[in-house]
Amino acid sequence: MKVNSGRKKASGFKNAKNAYPVGDFAIDDILAGIKDGKFKGKVEQLRNIKDKNAYAEAKINFPSVTVSGTFSQRNKKCLIKHSGLICLDIDNLDYVETVKSTIKKDRFVYAIFTSVSGKGLAVIVPIEPD
Repeated sequence: MKVNSGRKKASGFKNAKNAYPVGDFAIDDILAGIKDGKFKGKVEQLRNIKDKNAYAEAKINFPSVTVSGTFSQRNKKCLIKHSGLICLDIDNLDYVETVKSTIKKDRFVYAIFTSVSGKGLAVIVPIEPD
């Protein structure tokens, strides 16, 4: 199944603690930023934190998006418009690049990238919204 991106949007949040979005962003622009290394510095900074507690605190303060759509608040009851996409998180992989190269060949994968931790994958796939 191929997805017509049609400027699908996601809400962006300052961090995981914030309930209210800072704005809505085109998903393809976010993915282009990931591919082009726009967020690389912040990601590397986070990955270099060795203390488990400090890492957890820094990660919770990392900017995030709701790939599944736009929201007035980070709450499923506050969905404004569904994007027709969902992000699957696969954590704690021993062979991230090997798994990534296998999964990205699947015809249902809209996008795939290495997670912020560097030890997992974020796999975006199309779904039929309710």
